Amino acid sequence: MKSEMAIHTIRTGYDNYTYVVTDGAECVVVDASDSASVFDFIEIHCLSLRAIFSTHHHSDHTSGNAELKERTGCVVYGPDQKTLSVDVVVAGNMNYDNVLPGLNVMPVPGHTKTAVAYHLISPAAVFTGDTLFCAG
Repeated sequence: MKSEMAIHTIRTGYDNYTYVVTDGAECVVVDASDSASVFDFIEIHCLSLRAIFSTHHHSDHTSGNAELKERTGCVVYGPDQKTLSVDVVVAGNMNYDNVLPGLNVMPVPGHTKTAVAYHLISPAAVFTGDTLFCAG
């Protein structure tokens, strides 16, 4: 991916969000709750999906993984083998610059024992899944 990244939010379900980080014609997704919403976004914006990063294994954050992986050939990253369709188990305090420059993994056990947050250096963001809730 290149250097002018942007973060887009897709509301999924009652109380979840999927994040699409774009850079030119490529993108990665954080917490693919709903494959249809992600497909709509990537088709409208003519994007190629490189990877999915799951913050934890609960289905309301991973239910889109299998279909997205099947249709796009993307790689699924997650904190444990319980993560739906996981290809690569991420390790805490590691970076994944080869997939998304400036992306670091932080272990945040609590919501689940293996939950992780993804810290993106630029544009500055932290994707926390269900470990940290805004206003509640």
